[in-house]
Amino acid sequence: MFKKIILTLLIVFIPASVSAAPSPSEILQSLRSQLESIARLLKGSKQVGAISSATTWTKPAQGHFKNISVNTLNNVTPPGYPTSDVAGPFSNWSGAALAPEFGQSGGYVVHGSGHLAAGAALWAGVGVFDLYSGAWMHRAGPAKPLIEAYNTDFSASFNSNGESILSDTLGHTYPPHTYDSLIYASPSEGGGTQGSLIRNCYGGSSMAGSRSVHKFDLSSATAVPVRILDNLGIANNYCSTAKDAARGGWWAVSTNGNGPLRFTRFSDYSQTIYPAVQYNEYGDNTLTLARDASGREFLVGMGRSGSGGVNMSVYVSEIINNTPQPFAAVTQSGTPPTDRRCGGEWSSRIGAIVCYEANGSYLVHKLVPPTGSLMTGTWTWVNESLIGDSAATPAKNPQASNGAWGRFMDAPHLGVFIWADSLSGSVQAWNVTPVSGTPTPTPTPTPAPTVSISASPTSITTGSSATLTWSSTDSTSCTASNGWTGAKTTSGTQSVTPTTNTTYTLSCTGSGGTANQSTSVSVTSVVISPPATGGSYSTTFSQTENPMIEDGHWKQGGIHGLLWQNVRTSGGIAYGQGISTGSYDDNVAARDNFNNNKHKVTATVYKDPTYAPTGNHEIELIVGANISPNNVQLYEWLINWSGGMQIVRWNGPMGDFVFDLPTTGAGVGQLVDGDVIEFRYDATNAADVVLTCYKNGVLVATAHDTRAGRILS
Repeated sequence: MFKKIILTLLIVFIPASVSAAPSPSEILQSLRSQLESIARLLKGSKQVGAISSATTWTKPAQGHFKNISVNTLNNVTPPGYPTSDVAGPFSNWSGAALAPEFGQSGGYVVHGSGHLAAGAALWAGVGVFDLYSGAWMHRAGPAKPLIEAYNTDFSASFNSNGESILSDTLGHTYPPHTYDSLIYASPSEGGGTQGSLIRNCYGGSSMAGSRSVHKFDLSSATAVPVRILDNLGIANNYCSTAKDAARGGWWAVSTNGNGPLRFTRFSDYSQTIYPAVQYNEYGDNTLTLARDASGREFLVGMGRSGSGGVNMSVYVSEIINNTPQPFAAVTQSGTPPTDRRCGGEWSSRIGAIVCYEANGSYLVHKLVPPTGSLMTGTWTWVNESLIGDSAATPAKNPQASNGAWGRFMDAPHLGVFIWADSLSGSVQAWNVTPVSGTPTPTPTPTPAPTVSISASPTSITTGSSATLTWSSTDSTSCTASNGWTGAKTTSGTQSVTPTTNTTYTLSCTGSGGTANQSTSVSVTSVVISPPATGGSYSTTFSQTENPMIEDGHWKQGGIHGLLWQNVRTSGGIAYGQGISTGSYDDNVAARDNFNNNKHKVTATVYKDPTYAPTGNHEIELIVGANISPNNVQLYEWLINWSGGMQIVRWNGPMGDFVFDLPTTGAGVGQLVDGDVIEFRYDATNAADVVLTCYKNGVLVATAHDTRAGRILS
């Protein structure tokens, strides 16, 4: 047997022909793999499905950690690959996965790179730390590095799914931030002979296919990844995933909780989608699946929340009768990690979700679920400070601390967590104390809530609106009083339209008490001067006003009619404040000192070429107008740009109008910029209101209103 093994080894290293000489690093990596295979044969291969706990390093005592690696990831990556952590997976928002079937005792798998300067070399492929030997290996990567195309033209180097189109790296995939998107597939789950890594998203990439899913074969040093899904289907390309081996697949949402939640099967990559199961937070959240000692199953999304992501959120979806229930935020006690991007992985042997905040911290954080209701009970943070053996200090990235994500990875068959944070640093084993052996945490003082509220603008005219903006900290509910009422979210905005000077107060309550804050909006009434008799008025709308006031003789649909909308001016043009909602709340304004029985209105018309839609624009001139609360009476001559026209009589209440007054005459015809349209109103004969339209001084249409309800201004 021994001779046969040596003969096989010699055949591997003395091939009959080669197209290119292997590099020294490739020879060393292949030799290491062959020697490990021999060692396994001599010691007896593990059975399929069995996971060995044998290692060449000793496990640290409980509450301790130690360095266990015999090389670094930089020692085994192909020539030309970047060696600075600027480009590696550890400082670039990337997670990890545990590969139990890799080698003799499993592997710790990392993958990812950064958004680098255009033309920079990317760290591609997969780094696998062999848990038996303590040695790094490089798998499923190109022999030369991929080249960054971020913020340039991706299409010159990659297809829309991030796969290289260059001949020397063909098919290998662009490796940006992987966040919490890495899943391990065993051989029985469709992986290679030593399993495969499934990457679910290209985090932060602008590629159209940035949610495509690829599978990397860990049994090969250079195998091209296989695309197994064109689109994972979640809300964006920042992924959070959790493997569910019992159900034969994995769960996924985005890192801010959007989804909706979906389950993808290893067997055929089909999906089941749960539309109501998602949440919405700041981002940088991770997802974990838990099955506790009492048999409860639940998904937990946890990470940054609140304004600027300074808070720690924990959202729980309990799985009942094989169906995940809607996520809900749960109550926490104790001290959470300082860096909320700490990952978070359920460990049955610890009895908690375990996460690590990185950045050289000695603290490990354990989130313990309540023994009662998962949704209404209190989840407790318990912190443990570990001790480094042989003067070991926590592995820390020399470039940047961008969170641990899932790289603080439980290896339950070895009884430790594995941690790595640099291309050139040590891999460590951390022996975390189970919750049952951890002292009760010292209660964290309950902070008092704070609240802030502001108005913009703080001064308005009658009929205009202001926006209230508010936020609070350490609160669970807010209530409005004074100028507004009702329950409010703990942060938000709301438009208000006060008619008098008004104060708005907000009270926010949390476990630490109640905080109050107020803001005020002052209201200036629009002064309407007494109407003049006769005369004329001309304007070029030279002022910028919202609503239009000019000399104070304009009555507005919102200010004075209340139910309609106002007209505003800017750049020599008068136009509406908004679009009608369909309930006939048009934008309307009229001169209040022309409500006599004979007058006219003249306008020079222009068409805005940039206005959408591009169809027939309308000109609307009104006469005989009377605007008062809940009442607008007028005649509206409506003309479109192609010459179509119609007279509409507004009878007073909203939606009460007639539009079938017959007209005679040639009509206005096609309009062009600069045409002068004049609409005349004559009610001197109360039995017959005469309406006439002139275009450029020529009479083009006449109408008579002799019906009941005619407007006698």
